[in-house]
Order: sequence, then C-alpha cells, then structure tokens
Amino acid sequence: MVEWNYTKLLQNGTDQQREEAARKLGERKDPLGVEPLVKAMLEDPYHRVRRRAAEALGVIAEPSAVNALSKVFEQEDDEGKGQWIINKAIRSLEQIGTLEALWALIPTLEKYPSKAACEVRDTVRKLQADGKGEELKKPEVFGELVRILGESPDKNARNNAAYVLGFIGDPRALKPLLADLEKTDRVHYSVDSVPQAIMRIKGPKTITEIHKAVYDGMITFEQGSKLIDKTKGALSTDNGVVHASTKPEGMESLFKDLPLFDDMVPAKRMIKA
Repeated sequence: MVEWNYTKLLQNGTDQQREEAARKLGERKDPLGVEPLVKAMLEDPYHRVRRRAAEALGVIAEPSAVNALSKVFEQEDDEGKGQWIINKAIRSLEQIGTLEALWALIPTLEKYPSKAACEVRDTVRKLQADGKGEELKKPEVFGELVRILGESPDKNARNNAAYVLGFIGDPRALKPLLADLEKTDRVHYSVDSVPQAIMRIKGPKTITEIHKAVYDGMITFEQGSKLIDKTKGALSTDNGVVHASTKPEGMESLFKDLPLFDDMVPAKRMIKA
C-alpha cells in the first residue's frame, strides 16, 4: 500500500511531494518503481522532479531504464536547469553499468566533453571486472571511441576518447593515438590523456624506453619528444636520472648506443600494419 501511495503521489502530488516520492521510490530499489520514475523523468513539468527521478533510476539500477535515460540527452538543454538532469542521467547509466549503458554513455563524451569521461571509464572497468573485456573491442565501443578520437572537431572530446581507450587497452588504438599527437589543437595539459593512453597500451614506461622506441622505428622523433614533454610527471626515470635531451634534433645522438627494445616489437608491428 505504501509503494502504491508513492507512485500515486508521484503522479498527483505537489511539486515537493512528487520530488520526495521519486526519492522514496529509488530508496526502495523496487523494479516496479522504474516505470513511474521513467514517466516522471521524461514528462514532469518540474525540473527538480525530473532530476530526482533520474537519480532514483540509478539507485534502482534496473537495466531496462537505459533507453529512457539516454532520451534525457535528446530532450534536456545542457544550459540552465537541464544540465542537472543530464548529470544525474550520466551517473545513473554508470551505476547500471551494463554494456548497453556504456553504449548510451559513449556519445556523451562528444556531446558533453566536460561531464562524462570518469563515468565511462568506471563503466569500462566494471565490465572488465565482470569478464566482459572482449565486448569492449567491438565496433559499438572501440570503433566509436576511435571515430571520436579521429574525427571530432572538439579537442576535449578527443581527449576523453583517448582517456577511455587507454583503459580498454586494445593495441589497435595505438595508431590513431599516435596520429592525434600530431594535431595542432591538442589540449595543453602537462600530462594529457593521449600520451597516458599510449603508455597504458603496451607503450614505453620510462624515458629511456621512449628513446629506444624511436630508435626501433616504433614512433617518430617528433612523437617521442612530445611523449616525453607531455608525460614527465607520469614517467618513471632510469636510475633516478631524467635525460635532458627531449627535443627531436637533440634525441638522435642518444640512440646509437641503445640496443633494440625487444618487447616493443609487437607494438611496432601493430603500428606499421
């Protein structure tokens, strides 16, 4: 009877009563609350009710709500009060954490570049922990991330895609990641997502390894210089010494005495393929 009352209140109560009813339905985590919450999220005239309903759907974490949550991105304005509903919908999709939820989240990396990168990353990690890592390499996920990285005019969206690709760890991403290093409108963070992603995916972990990768033809002088310059804070040093030469013209002299770096060969072959 109490559950029925909250559902009824969500439909017919005052603004404050409808908001509280949405919260209570979420707290009960009853899948029967999904349908009235979806209706409230998409149709209620009061923005606080829509926001509370979107939040409650994440608390219930019912996979059937994914499609409705993705509709929030179509009908809410990211300026003004709508942005809070969008934020809750993004968070709720991450709480649901299914592959379908990830599919719904990936477009937000491009549509809302400042909002969703961490939620997409956490959903990827959750799916990997559930043994679904191979599913992430399919076109709906990997292919769409590579498309954003290669085609998006928004540098922050490209940075988001690179960030997530690094956690997926598919070596096929190395080629588009290295290509992005050459773009002139890159995000100028001291440590940005593209070099970090390259290092996560069988990439060089120390400055000497970057030198060896250049020597072995894995990356160009310019790319090696950019990797060192942009990732000094993330790279480990060799015997506590950071090589002073990071300019393309100054790196070549350091390569003649370095042996080939054997465990970079698979990545080298992948990039040259």
